[in-house]
Amino acid sequence: MVESLKLIPLERLRVSPYNVRQRVGEREIRELMESIANTGLHQPLVVMPSREVPGTYEVVIGRRRLEALRRLRRERPEVFDKLFSDGVPCIVKEFTPKEAIIASLTENLQRGELSDEELGRAVYRLQVEYRMSLEEVAATVREDLSRLRRALEALDAVERGLGIRKPGRPPRRESEPKVSVSAARAIRRVVEEVAAVKGLSQREAESIKDEFYRAVAGLSTREIQLVARKAREEVRRSGRLPDVESIVREVRGEKRVERVVLMSRRLIEGVKKLAEERGVTFDEALEAAVEAGLKHLGVL
Repeated sequence: MVESLKLIPLERLRVSPYNVRQRVGEREIRELMESIANTGLHQPLVVMPSREVPGTYEVVIGRRRLEALRRLRRERPEVFDKLFSDGVPCIVKEFTPKEAIIASLTENLQRGELSDEELGRAVYRLQVEYRMSLEEVAATVREDLSRLRRALEALDAVERGLGIRKPGRPPRRESEPKVSVSAARAIRRVVEEVAAVKGLSQREAESIKDEFYRAVAGLSTREIQLVARKAREEVRRSGRLPDVESIVREVRGEKRVERVVLMSRRLIEGVKKLAEERGVTFDEALEAAVEAGLKHLGVL
């Protein structure tokens, strides 16, 4: 790949459409601006010639630096002119669009600066626009498959108008409906199973997923996982589409208590094995095992 170091006027730099970082925090920009004003720009931006606007360059790596430089010129023009009178140091590379996305994604993953939504959107583009499998993306950017799957689930939730929150029960008042990534994963799995059993089209499966998200709004992560488990059991038992709203009412009516329990390693490994065999979470496998054991003992 041909590359060269070049000084480029700031007005000829723009964010590349292949830069995977979509948001940069206000505090990050200001802190970096102050750092550049005091000690200069430590790393050049990585850019590619724009195919859309001749004579300009697209920033593939270094969006935060670009925003900090723009603010520095706007708020402290005398400092900017002193440091960058000849232009901003840039490494110019002849990327293909696919190479640009991968370069931006790899750099931001190494820095740990991407949200799950941003990561999911980049992975989705590589899958759809460039026909890369999830395994190929993971190998190329050297990231765990599980992280990429979580990111795609987060993106799916966001695309349905839902925000992403940490696991647990949502606050009493939220400005928008939100689910955790693990809850989104549970929903995806049950919808995939329903679609396979019923032979649903992709459009029908998406409709069921929308219904699921609407029905579980306001539930905690574990409650959503329980709804998903009960829905799977209903499909396996009856072969019919699950009545998600009825299951949600049932779960809301159940009194569930969280307990910290000390168990032997042998039992822990047994529950893990059961979870893997059934394709469920550890909590689901543990609850199923305890329920089966208590029924066998005649307690339930």
